[in-house]
Amino acid sequence: MTKQKKEKAKKEEVVEEDSAAAVERSYSDLIAHVNPVAQPLASKKLSKKLYKCVKKGKLYTCVKKGKLYTCVKKGKLYTCVKKGKLYTCVKKGKLYTCVKKGKLYTCVKKGKLYTCVKKGKLYTCVKKGKLYTCVKKGKLYTCVKKGKLYTCVKKGKLYTCVKKGKLYTCVKKGKLYTCVKGKLYTCVKGKLYTCVKGKLYTCVKGKLYTCVKGKLYTCVKGKLYTCVKGKLYTCVKGKLYTCVKGKLYTCVKGKLYTCVKGKLYTCVKGKLYTCVKGKLYTCVKGKLYTCVKGKLYTCVKGKLYTCVKGKLYTCVKGKLYTCVKGKLYTCVKGKLYTCVKGKLYTCVKGKLYTCVKGKLYTCVKGKLYTCVKKGKLYTCVKKGKLYTCVKKGKLYTCVKKASKVKHIRRGVKEVQKFINKGEKGIVVLAGDTLPIEVYCHLPVMCEDRSLPYAYIPSKMDLGSSAGSKRPTCVILIKPHEDYQEQYDEVFEEVSTLPKPL
Repeated sequence: MTKQKKEKAKKEEVVEEDSAAAVERSYSDLIAHVNPVAQPLASKKLSKKLYKCVKKGKLYTCVKKGKLYTCVKKGKLYTCVKKGKLYTCVKKGKLYTCVKKGKLYTCVKKGKLYTCVKKGKLYTCVKKGKLYTCVKKGKLYTCVKKGKLYTCVKKGKLYTCVKKGKLYTCVKKGKLYTCVKGKLYTCVKGKLYTCVKGKLYTCVKGKLYTCVKGKLYTCVKGKLYTCVKGKLYTCVKGKLYTCVKGKLYTCVKGKLYTCVKGKLYTCVKGKLYTCVKGKLYTCVKGKLYTCVKGKLYTCVKGKLYTCVKGKLYTCVKGKLYTCVKGKLYTCVKGKLYTCVKGKLYTCVKGKLYTCVKGKLYTCVKGKLYTCVKKGKLYTCVKKGKLYTCVKKGKLYTCVKKASKVKHIRRGVKEVQKFINKGEKGIVVLAGDTLPIEVYCHLPVMCEDRSLPYAYIPSKMDLGSSAGSKRPTCVILIKPHEDYQEQYDEVFEEVSTLPKPL
């Protein structure tokens, strides 16, 4: 070989090495941008079939010669499978992110590719923390693939494509909505919730489903089904079934079914059951079923609930029930209590409730309520987060008699002034005084000077009992011989009240 040919070959080798190094650097930069953890792994030599998937949070990427492939589990490693231009990552039904040419895409099931689509055009899912947003010139779009609707959670002017590694179904303005626990639209893994205001929908664990406004539907095995207007359908193994209103239906083994709108029926795993209406049922532990007779849960007419062992549930809105103490609560119709999650008893504003002497009741935070027992009036007195009941008939009478002989001090300034001067008596505070900072220091002063004090519900009632047409937030009752006996009785009862924690 001539000297000139040798020099030319050497230059070509240098150029090839430089271009290969540049490709490697650009790929390393891409991996570092998408997943910093992946950078040191990219340089390692991987086998022909098994490749390491680089983890970033709950997202995985597998690398082979500068390209990204599908992660398929095989032992502790993952097999990278090339599939067209996009790549899919799947592991135990979780969601992963595939990256190609610097763009991020959301992958859902093995062999299925998804991207943000609007009117036949493709858009890029732009990363924002752990969420992905579909953005096109500041407008709002829906993620669509072959007629199937996917993620869209409203956040400001954008829509979020992914939330905590799961996809949800939503479309704005009366079509499909995203399910969020505790809001109008709910589809949470492993539980039954209400999706559209006043309507019922069933979400099956770990899958993507479509909620159709005004109807009851169940979709199984991650498929979306068409709901025909005026009929109720259950989606099972890719088929549609019709429930006829007013009849009883059989639940097929291991599946969830929706019966007639507004009625409650029972499905239990592993057996065939007939739906019976008008009963109280309990949900099976960890499953998406509506209710088995003889347990501790109440199914509310017109709403479906999933009961989970060890949690508390709320009774029917607008109705009163009795709560039985324990981990689980039974709602018993005909009593004067409303069961609220995480509380023993809750007083509802504007209602009268029965208070048992010496027991504690939980009223709504920052509000006082009137209790009734055998025709006598009581008031709720705070003890930490609980309240007890104090007879208020004698208290009002005592205020009235003290005002006649002018043995009262009224108003915050006057009461505070004479407490500091050493006057003794009973302090009565109105519980509806706002802001509470007006007199929040008075209970401390009373406790420092061993003065008994009590709350009553209304400052208007307190003012009128003192002979005034104006509301009064605090009164100090001083002892007097004209009503000494009644004063002593009220003094004793108020003194025995439990102090706030």
